[in-house]
Amino acid sequence: MERSASDPFPASERRGGARRQSVPNPKFHNAPVFEAVCELIFPPEAVDLTVIGRLFDSVKKDYPIVKQDAPSIQVSIGSLPRMAPVVTFFDASQCNAIRITGSNISVHRLKPYDGWEAFLSRIVRALDAARATLSGTGVQAVQLRYLNRLEIGASSLEDLHKFVKVGLYGPIHNAWQLRALSQSITEVQGDIVRTIVLGSEISQPLQQPEIGAPLILDIRCGTVDSPVDVSEWLISAHDALFVTFKGCLTDRLLKQLNAKEEA
Repeated sequence: MERSASDPFPASERRGGARRQSVPNPKFHNAPVFEAVCELIFPPEAVDLTVIGRLFDSVKKDYPIVKQDAPSIQVSIGSLPRMAPVVTFFDASQCNAIRITGSNISVHRLKPYDGWEAFLSRIVRALDAARATLSGTGVQAVQLRYLNRLEIGASSLEDLHKFVKVGLYGPIHNAWQLRALSQSITEVQGDIVRTIVLGSEISQPLQQPEIGAPLILDIRCGTVDSPVDVSEWLISAHDALFVTFKGCLTDRLLKQLNAKEEA
């Protein structure tokens, strides 16, 4: 089956699971990333309060600020639901963080995004600290996720299609419908599950969105099976994510993201 020109999963990226060559990732002058997340999922019951304390001791030099949120319910296949602690360690800038939610450990970079090399380095250091704390417990799954805020000012479906190539079919009669609409696309390629979600950042229906309010392009790459080499998988996943990101946007928007600001 042939793919359309607007397909965000281009055929050139389908290689039957073969490891892809690294894709050059130029930096955008106006990068839309407002949060990058890497989630490392360990076996259920692997992380408890004692482990959290030991993990903090190993990273507190870089992440000295601690925030504890209300426990969340964690559901794992083959295990009963349980209340899981939620603790976040921030660095001094509060742009970088490590969050622990039950047996999930995630590494976060908030805006301004400082590039893949710096983010990968923090992920690897957090993974090494987690493995040392968990006595070599292996990672069950990984997800790499980039959330992008698109300031495109689209107030109609026709306007939207000038900037993005992702679906969104059907009649839209006003800005509220455009903002409330969300579309998700998922595809498996080799050892990577790619998901694209395009929708609104307006999460509370009582708050009326403004015309031209930004849309969120949420792109996620997850593992199919437990990765043998997490670092290698992350590099491959990031390349796939970047190609997917470019495949979602029109040349017009890509030029806007790469435009230098005038002095």
